[in-house]
Amino acid sequence: MVRYQEAAPFKDESNVSQWAQDALQLAARHGIVNGYADGSFRPQQHATRAEVVALFAQALLPLL
Repeated sequence: MVRYQEAAPFKDESNVSQWAQDALQLAARHGIVNGYADGSFRPQQHATRAEVVALFAQALLPLL
């Protein structure tokens, strides 16, 4: 089963590199990335190890 949800735009989406915008929207629609509680994505900030693990877990969860 493919999970799909309407992806709300991140308030700092204009800071996402153009080459990554489609991938970000796709990942957001599938619940792989959610952004931060304040509605931002913070594309210029380094990801922490915990954030990368959470991203992989969300991406791989449907395969289990």
